[in-house]
Amino acid sequence: MSKIARLFVHRLEQLARREARRNALRNGLLGVKAIEIDGHMTRRYTPVFDTSSLTGDRDKDLAWVRRHFGDYLQPVAGAFEGTSVPAGLRSASRRKSGSKNERLSDADHANRAYALSLVGQAGKGPLVSNIIAAIVLARAIERTRVTLASLVRAAAMPAPVIALHAPIIGFESAIRRL
Repeated sequence: MSKIARLFVHRLEQLARREARRNALRNGLLGVKAIEIDGHMTRRYTPVFDTSSLTGDRDKDLAWVRRHFGDYLQPVAGAFEGTSVPAGLRSASRRKSGSKNERLSDADHANRAYALSLVGQAGKGPLVSNIIAAIVLARAIERTRVTLASLVRAAAMPAPVIALHAPIIGFESAIRRL
């Protein structure tokens, strides 16, 4: 895969992870706090679930997050007013110390960041059709002498739909290795 195709696919994966985090926030699996860093307002996500059961093995932990919290990573149906934290998650992430102003240790920050990355990866990945479209667009950008603006205009035009049905195990990972 070329550099530009890798860039496009990486961006699709980033968007999928962001959507999984937003769904987890809406469903009460994550908490958020707005902070200011150098004059920029930023969101800081924190897991509401207990992170002590994470082992550090990414594959096992990813399977654990999907098994226990997979439903929280799906979009909620219908309009939604306010957030309610599920009963099993309410007190799981409370700090063990009583001091509210006490700074969290570096290990605790690393554990929370690791848990957030698992939540992002446990959600649905980008669609194969979007990955293929990104690879085709990258190939068109590399091989033609047409401007990017005209390529984007052509890609946005209504066109016949091509459906690809491939119930083959490992097909999605094979497409990424093209």
